[in-house]
Amino acid sequence: MLVALALFVALAAAQDWSLTFTGDVETDFPESQDAQNQNFALGKYEIQTIVDGLDVGVPPGWPFPNSGWDIKDMRFQYDYGNDALHIGINCFGVCGDADGDRLPTSSMALTTRGGQDLPNFSNSESCAMAIDIGSSGNGTPDRDFDFVIGYPAGEADSSEPFPCGAQFGSECFGLYRYDKSAGVEQIGQRFVFVATDPLLAQASAENWAIDQNANIDTNRPDIEWTISSFNVLRAADGVPPVDNSGVEPFELRVAAFCGSFQDDGVGEDTFPNDDTSAVITFPCQVFDQCDVCGGDDTTCADCAGIANGPNVYDVCDVCGGDGSTCLDCLGNPNGPAVYDVCDVCAGDGSTCDDCLGNPNGPAVYDVCDVCAGDGSTCLDCAGVPNGPAVYDECDICNGAGGRDCLGNPCGPAVYDVCDVCNGDGQSCLDCAGVPNGPAVYDECDICNGAGGRDCLGNPCGPAVYDVCDVCNGDGQSCLDCAGV
Repeated sequence: MLVALALFVALAAAQDWSLTFTGDVETDFPESQDAQNQNFALGKYEIQTIVDGLDVGVPPGWPFPNSGWDIKDMRFQYDYGNDALHIGINCFGVCGDADGDRLPTSSMALTTRGGQDLPNFSNSESCAMAIDIGSSGNGTPDRDFDFVIGYPAGEADSSEPFPCGAQFGSECFGLYRYDKSAGVEQIGQRFVFVATDPLLAQASAENWAIDQNANIDTNRPDIEWTISSFNVLRAADGVPPVDNSGVEPFELRVAAFCGSFQDDGVGEDTFPNDDTSAVITFPCQVFDQCDVCGGDDTTCADCAGIANGPNVYDVCDVCGGDGSTCLDCLGNPNGPAVYDVCDVCAGDGSTCDDCLGNPNGPAVYDVCDVCAGDGSTCLDCAGVPNGPAVYDECDICNGAGGRDCLGNPCGPAVYDVCDVCNGDGQSCLDCAGVPNGPAVYDECDICNGAGGRDCLGNPCGPAVYDVCDVCNGDGQSCLDCAGV
């Protein structure tokens, strides 16, 4: 059995548990849980604590403050990654130190009273925990204990002899069936071993019960146990398994005992004091970002699918929008106003019609106020838009109309320059051909001539003075010898 115990210790050291076991429950099973020691994904699982309190009596005038039987609290963790139940019993003193002197032997105060404080939980000394895991087909505890783990005070009446011997010390640590007989005083006496029990045989062969602190002392004062292959144990007992995904909660019921019949005058600790067992609830371990157990982050997702995100639908029903995508041209969400063909917000499409009624068309009124006209319809006969000129009765633009000078209606006869009706303009020409001119023929019948006599005195004669000033000369009389 000592070889088996050594094997248990070696396996415990080699296993990568979710906790580190130092023999100090308050350190190894931290009561205050935070992101550092509770993170399911990282294998840091929640710890459950049951408080007992200072309730073990010692004789009057006892020199030591607390007995090592006095349980301060018990702590539990289910190691989901390793399928193991870790149990910590946190004592006020050194667990198992009956007299409280923090030594493995009996104190003078105890021996004087006839008591013994034995090492390694020998003989009637015991620390044990009864566990109710449920019933066949039902994982809910039924207040009917199934197993007991720890250091036995002895064999139950229904047990076969323990293979560890009759000292019943820490070498007998293990997982046993729970004796359900009436009249048994305490849990330390309810350890049942049956050699042919296949579950107990498997538990022993596969080392399901592990003492993580087999050598308790002042430096390692607390009890730390592990039940490995916990779901295998449950299945072997017909109980549904723990959900290793950490989503489904589960419960256990426990009761505990630490004490001895040999420590005369020092009390024992039985837990609980007010019931036969206490329930331990292992709650959901896996919460999504919405704080929903086993959730998929959708129950608190915003419209963009972001857990606890800021996005909401705007008035335009756009996720994370700014409310602008459905504004009409007047700025009203989901409003009816749009730009018309004339690019006028909420317009009726008429402000850009041309004169033919075509939106943005080219047609305009011309100078004649004719739509799409060419400006010709209002020209007068002189080509002036909206001018006064008209054809007279003689079909003459801007003409006077009436009769000609001969009295013929619209006739051609007009007064000529000589003021002669229908004349040829000759009747008033002077001898020079100038209408109404002053030129006349002189007495010599020369137009505009001077009239009178020539140098010989002949009326209108031809004689004139030559270059030599000779009347009617030949111009030779005054020439020099050179003929000049």
